[in-house]
Amino acid sequence: MWNQRLLRLESRRRGRSRSLPSKESISMLFSICLLMTLSSSSLLVFAEGSLEV
Repeated sequence: MWNQRLLRLESRRRGRSRSLPSKESISMLFSICLLMTLSSSSLLVFAEGSLEV
């Protein structure tokens, strides 16, 4: 009985670990790219504003 439960848990973990990292890595890369573009654009705007003044 315990062995069957453990095997089910392991199979679930393996199934999740296969599907999750790809989605998580894609979302992490997307959020990092979004943050980089936002920060670079805001820095450019700030630099242009400070140069004009």
